[in-house]
Amino acid sequence: MSYKLQQVTDFLVGLNFVPEENIDNWVDLCSVIPESRNMGKYLEICRLHHQCTLLIERYTGDSRLITAWVSAWLHDHDPDRDSYQLPDPDIDIEALDASGTQWDIDISIEFVEPVMVVMDDTGNIPWQGQRWSLIDDPLVDVAESVEEVEPEDRHKGVSDDS
Repeated sequence: MSYKLQQVTDFLVGLNFVPEENIDNWVDLCSVIPESRNMGKYLEICRLHHQCTLLIERYTGDSRLITAWVSAWLHDHDPDRDSYQLPDPDIDIEALDASGTQWDIDISIEFVEPVMVVMDDTGNIPWQGQRWSLIDDPLVDVAESVEEVEPEDRHKGVSDDS
């Protein structure tokens, strides 16, 4: 399952605009991009390119809201779309009745997601003569404290007789 697809689905479910059972998702196709990258405290062993579907059934609101919600989520949570040259999502809206007040909305969207690993003696991934374990989130060092540092000489180059 695509982590990002699940996140955007959870976001939409949280908006409570249709019953939760009216929102479904699945991965249509997944390709593996076997390029490893050293990220310091962890490695990206590969990336997954997911072609996904998000289906919203029996929606009765303004379809522009859904496009705005999906676009807002992508702006906030998928900033690498341009660097991966991912296509814009496709949205297919099908009227369910002649009155045009109820629709099924089918969103096709692509994601690229890293598969991240850390060295772990008990890990279940043998690679490069080591054992590795999967991680869900990048490992980042965060400073616990910061000392104030004074510049070496604030007045360097400034003459006292000016």
